[in-house]
Amino acid sequence: MLSKNGVITRLFLTCFFFFLSGSGILTGWVAGISGILGTMVLVSALQRYSPVVELYGMYKESRIKEVTVDEDLYDYNVRDTQEPA
Repeated sequence: MLSKNGVITRLFLTCFFFFLSGSGILTGWVAGISGILGTMVLVSALQRYSPVVELYGMYKESRIKEVTVDEDLYDYNVRDTQEPA
């Protein structure tokens, strides 16, 4: 799920890509790719979903390992090594 700032950024990128291809600054296949990128960014902004953000979240979760301790493996009976006075 994208934050509000992520959605606004993607809407600006959409306008940028559409402006480049629509104004004639880019021509030919480069303009076509710019239009396709603009469409993809617009869809991700409208759905508030980005596969890159989700993949980053999955990567971050895989890096965090849960450490579990099995208490049966440890002997908590600590003996005092000093002799009583």
